[in-house]
Amino acid sequence: MIHRNPDWLKEELVLALDAWFQVKASGDRLSRKHPIVVKLSQTLQELPFHPKSKKNSEFRSPDGVRRRIGYFAQLDQGKEVYGRHLYQEVWREFKNNPSHLRIRADEIRNLA
Repeated sequence: MIHRNPDWLKEELVLALDAWFQVKASGDRLSRKHPIVVKLSQTLQELPFHPKSKKNSEFRSPDGVRRRIGYFAQLDQGKEVYGRHLYQEVWREFKNNPSHLRIRADEIRNLA
């Protein structure tokens, strides 16, 4: 029985940041039911990064995806996200380069 899902990889966080910028641009409120969040959840479940044997029934669920995107919303507001070093690394790499983010996100999505 699997109790905990694998940690998020940098590639998954790149997709989450890309999703945050899309939600932000739409002017919508971030929620687990937002179409961008639901689509990202589906994409993450299809990507080949984690073996099925390591995934539980909540693997990259819309609620978990919303929570991860929310960390980027906090960083975007200038807030600290303690203990989330990889999130901060992705944020620093792409926050001022959305076109590079979009290219990298598309490359990752194409692996699904």
